[in-house]
Amino acid sequence: MSTVICPITTNVLINHALLRVLIPKGQLDLDSDILADQIRTIENKKLIKKISRLNYEQIKKIKKSLMILLDL
Repeated sequence: MSTVICPITTNVLINHALLRVLIPKGQLDLDSDILADQIRTIENKKLIKKISRLNYEQIKKIKKSLMILLDL
C-alpha cells in the first residue's frame, strides 16, 4: 500500500503562498512549508509517526494549491 503526500520543508519562502502552506513554529518544532507542488507517493511503511495535525484553514489552502497545480 502507498499514500500520496506533500513533503514538508523548514526552508520557508515568504512570497510563495500559491504552492506552499505555512505550518508555524509551535505546530511543528520549526516554521515549515508544505510543498503542494511536489506531491509524491510513498510506501505506508515509511509513515512512522504523526508529527502534527493541520487545521481547517491549512487544509483549505492545500486543496486550493492542488486544484491550481492540477488545473482542476
